[in-house]
Amino acid sequence: MYVAWEKGHCAQLENYRHTEGEPPSDASSTLWMNVAPPILIVQMNRTKFDPTTGNGEKKQHMVPIEPVLNCHRFMYKNRLLVEQTRKTAEDMREYLKKKEQELLNYDNYRSKTS
Repeated sequence: MYVAWEKGHCAQLENYRHTEGEPPSDASSTLWMNVAPPILIVQMNRTKFDPTTGNGEKKQHMVPIEPVLNCHRFMYKNRLLVEQTRKTAEDMREYLKKKEQELLNYDNYRSKTS
């Protein structure tokens, strides 16, 4: 639920050109709230486009919805901590990806030398 909410409030642009002639850069935009809404209306998209058939398929997976949602990570007053936490999580994912590749390389090396 929180991932979908975050995707709806954050946008990432790659190779964004602010001014003609300037080199492109990555940009992001986040919508922050000053006050939490008393009611949150959620519209769920439960279809997925299948490029092989050209049709939409209905998703059947369960989507858990908590009775009380914590919206602290979307509040403007928490933005610095949230941005720092997002950066730390991104760095950790990159580190894990690198270590997984190193382990795969090591396993391939061991299988060749055995």
